[in-house]
Amino acid sequence: MDATEKDIKEFFSFSGDIQYVEMQRETDSTKTAYVTFKNTQGADTAVLLT
Repeated sequence: MDATEKDIKEFFSFSGDIQYVEMQRETDSTKTAYVTFKNTQGADTAVLLT
């Protein structure tokens, strides 16, 4: 499955307000996404998803 920036935002949106999403393609089959939240509470909540 090829996740889009919209997919990432939808997945993490319940954790808190998202300020920025950066996606980098590693290989043809892998991507890395960096999600920046507007506050630390959003990031703390998102960590619970892992």
